Amino acid sequence: MSKFITISLLILFSMHINGQQICNLTQSQNYENLYTIDAQKIKCLAMTNENKSLFYTFGIWCEPCRLHFKNAISFAKQYNLNFYVILIENDSKNNAKISSAINFLKEYDENLRILLVDNSYGSKPSKKNKNFLTDITPSTFENIDDMSKYILINNQGIIEAITNYKDFEGDDWHDDSGIISRKLLPLVK
Repeated sequence: MSKFITISLLILFSMHINGQQICNLTQSQNYENLYTIDAQKIKCLAMTNENKSLFYTFGIWCEPCRLHFKNAISFAKQYNLNFYVILIENDSKNNAKISSAINFLKEYDENLRILLVDNSYGSKPSKKNKNFLTDITPSTFENIDDMSKYILINNQGIIEAITNYKDFEGDDWHDDSGIISRKLLPLVK
């Protein structure tokens, strides 16, 4: 029985390490350490992990994204979630917004996993965000194309939560801790 457990753990570890290969992630044409994703690849990444995965949409130009990021990374670490940041930018050479976003994010964690939404969703960040969210959002959730979203996916690739601005429920938008405690915490405990 212990051999079975050891082999299972090795397979899970190997899947986590090789998530890029298993999920057919494509390296960005312009950024060496970024991989481009779509809705199916995100679900696949979540399935390569033992614990639930938390994806956080981010744009350096988005004030709520910057303000809420500290809560996002803290929550993910506290509850041992696999954490990924999804940049909603164009994969184009010398995109200053991507460079600025990476610098901002890496100040919090040098080993942060950052993904880039595939250019097939659109050429402008607003269109790309809208099309990506339409693709990833199950019909059971309201599809609102705002930013600073939490997307919680279990290890079977099932989306358990996608937050939006309505989840503030009267809270001050500068602090998203209410969203975390109401919408995400019950799903990870």
